[in-house]
Amino acid sequence: MKNGEHSSSEKLPAKLVRVLRSSPDILREKRLKLAADFPAATPLSWPLSLDDTRELVVRWPVKLQWDEAEKWVHHLLLGFRRHVKVEPAEIPQPCGGSVVFELVWQGKTHSVTIDYWDHMDRIQTPCLDKSLLYFKMQYLRPGYGSDKILPGGFINASADYYKYIAWLRALQAEQGGKFAVYGRFGLRYAGEIRRRAVEILKADRRFSFTGDLTLVRYSRSLAESACAKICLDLPGNGDFCFRLADYLGIGCCIVAPRHGTTLPIPLEDKKHIVFAREDLSDLADLCHYYLEHEEECRQIAQYSREYFDRYLHRDQLAAYYLSKCLERLKAL
Repeated sequence: MKNGEHSSSEKLPAKLVRVLRSSPDILREKRLKLAADFPAATPLSWPLSLDDTRELVVRWPVKLQWDEAEKWVHHLLLGFRRHVKVEPAEIPQPCGGSVVFELVWQGKTHSVTIDYWDHMDRIQTPCLDKSLLYFKMQYLRPGYGSDKILPGGFINASADYYKYIAWLRALQAEQGGKFAVYGRFGLRYAGEIRRRAVEILKADRRFSFTGDLTLVRYSRSLAESACAKICLDLPGNGDFCFRLADYLGIGCCIVAPRHGTTLPIPLEDKKHIVFAREDLSDLADLCHYYLEHEEECRQIAQYSREYFDRYLHRDQLAAYYLSKCLERLKAL
């Protein structure tokens, strides 16, 4: 290019360039959002009897403490609506990083707390004391010494995710081997381990690594994940990150440092996920192994998808919450 000349993109404001690059994604998203939400593919893993669900009412707060809370509980609310009657109600929200809702059962009202905070070792005692049960999403594997505190599972960040699942699974079936190892991360949280993991994988000459430490539009990141043989999961502000739930919903072969947290049904190493050492010393070797052993890689991907359908789909997760609450109520 001669001095004084510029490419067409250099003449445009950076914001406009980003919009133009994202326009195919935006058009695709508009089309996908017309689709029906992806249904639970299997029977409920936590069955709910018709007699119980007829008697149970969820009272949901009309105002959450933080605007950000909506993305953490949106899918659970939709799941509750699939199973029981849900009514809006004025319910105080005294604890940060948590949502308190109410259950009405046999004429009595009980509080239930959903703790979505990334502080894994912190429990909101005022809410715990007043709650029938306390569901913590970033639930430490050793537990908290209280039978009222249960693993809260984890969710997908976007309200649109269930519109995308069918497309992502079809894309995976068509282009699932396009990338070898994939991971894309921002540096706002867990920057040190994210930077280290990407450096390790980029430096390895046995396979190619797609991704880096910059973010792209959400739907594009999902599409890239669906096209990869192996997807890298890393912690965010807590050990669980939205990417984990996104990968499981697609059905990816996931490699990750072992979480210090657990889901209601724990992920099994080398079945639903592949756990690397905390110091990442075996990260590249594990990726190479599963690229070389394609059948094992495909089997893990299949089990990860089945795990999502059986335990993390929002209808399943909502049934888990209601089932555990009913167990507690019947024991009172």
